[in-house]
Amino acid sequence: MSTADEQLADLDRRHDDEPEAVGEALARFDGSALSAGALGTYAFLLNHVLGEKLGRWPQALAQLLQLTQATAGQSPGLPLLRHLAVAARYAGNAEAAQSAMQRLAQAANVGASMASTLVELAQLNFASEPRQAEGALPTLARRAAALAPSALDAGFAGSFNNVTNALYYATRAEQLTPALREALVQGAQAALLFWRRAGGWLQHERAEYLQAKIALRVGDPLAAIAAAEDGLAVVAANGDDPVEQAFLLQLLAAGVERAGQVERATALRAQLAALATTLEAGVRETLAQDAAELHNPVASLRVAFIGGGNMASALLKGLLRAGAQSAHLKVVEPYEPQRLSLQQSLGVTALAASERTLAQAELVVLAVKPQQLKDACAQLRPHLGAEALIVSVAAGIGANDIARWLGTQAIVRTMPNTPALIAQGVTGMAALPAVTAPQRAQAEALMRSAGAVVWFENEAQLDAVTAVSGSGPAYVFYFIEALQQAGNELGFTPDQARALALATFTGAAQLAATSAEPPGVLRERVTSKGGTTAAALAVLGKARVDAAIVRAVLAAAARAREMAAEFGKD
Repeated sequence: MSTADEQLADLDRRHDDEPEAVGEALARFDGSALSAGALGTYAFLLNHVLGEKLGRWPQALAQLLQLTQATAGQSPGLPLLRHLAVAARYAGNAEAAQSAMQRLAQAANVGASMASTLVELAQLNFASEPRQAEGALPTLARRAAALAPSALDAGFAGSFNNVTNALYYATRAEQLTPALREALVQGAQAALLFWRRAGGWLQHERAEYLQAKIALRVGDPLAAIAAAEDGLAVVAANGDDPVEQAFLLQLLAAGVERAGQVERATALRAQLAALATTLEAGVRETLAQDAAELHNPVASLRVAFIGGGNMASALLKGLLRAGAQSAHLKVVEPYEPQRLSLQQSLGVTALAASERTLAQAELVVLAVKPQQLKDACAQLRPHLGAEALIVSVAAGIGANDIARWLGTQAIVRTMPNTPALIAQGVTGMAALPAVTAPQRAQAEALMRSAGAVVWFENEAQLDAVTAVSGSGPAYVFYFIEALQQAGNELGFTPDQARALALATFTGAAQLAATSAEPPGVLRERVTSKGGTTAAALAVLGKARVDAAIVRAVLAAAARAREMAAEFGKD
């Protein structure tokens, strides 16, 4: 290593802790004395320290331009050209940015649009606010995934990994909105795709690590297990590095615990503990910090359910899958056959009526019918713990009514739907202002055990959620019934008609969920002018089926408001 390379390595080690001092050193640094392999690090530090941290983008650009001129007789390297284009954009020099992107495309032998996409992504690496990536990542990931393999794959991989990782850490204490979830998932998937293309086992393994970490964040423990196991396989094939193995084992243990495999999680943590004794103190400290972050929010949670019907049963099963302990779960169910069934099948404590042991519950789920809720609250109130969080899954009854009946403001109102029975539901959620951030996280962990969640700041919107997604499965079943009936009239057997109708709905829903195009565009792509689909849609249009669906949903929302007025009275 040359003297210049050694000096740069020292600046690289210090740049996060001493940005001002490193910035001044970089401003005086002669990059032309560096080896070709160090030019990318130098360009990164100019942008990261002088540009991002100190806001001196024109100076970063000037030094990068000076470096490219000083090395004019050599190939500048793809990372250097990428960083040059980014610095030019931030410095507001459109001409220099365009020139750098053209040179990047030429050097990599790719089209201008591919080079532009990479620079747009790389620019997010140096954004002053990581949240800027939230809106851009899904679009960039979809654009990049459609690109053919090229010499820019390593640049895409590193940029997706860095941008997604920064977004993850910047938002880890925040509510997981649908937009943030999509950005994290798409970014991690893109990083993994490009590292698999580009090669490099360590980068590939760390992309698997990022994938597993984000899968845990978004409530998909099976995806986390798969990614962690793939990462461990990569490490095993490349010398079993103990540090990389330790971090992946920790993620794997968290994933299997949340998937309900408690014994395996215990065994993995014992393996990790033995491995940790061989690691340096700094690594062990970082592992401990990660362990605290990966703590399973439901592992020790004490939950009581008031009502033991289908939704309560689905949530209980979801909690157990997520790693909750059956000894910490109680359910109040007056109907004896159902009470015994829950106790025998799930191992939870089942009670005939509310009683004093419910005071131990940190979270109480109101899972009775709306017309029964007021009486259930009256029976519960004497036994409610002072710090308990209340989560209601009863349709129509407002949080303020429940707060009045129970004498607490710690209320989260939710509206799940029946696919929660197979952990494929979606739940609208709203909290009263008194609910703390940790309590919101507990409520979200509960409902996420049965599917996706969407938070609303305005509780009144839950009446509309009831109409759209709460009642929505019935609309879908209604259409499936009609499609089956049509199949029967066309001569199919009932089994054939059912198979075709169900597969059509499942496939179309998956296509809509994974496509960047809106449903209207997908519909148009199936509809050839003068064809069979056009003939069918003409009949639906003439019957104003779309308007009828809208009227139906509006009627459901109106009824939800009526129920709130009817059952929320004292």
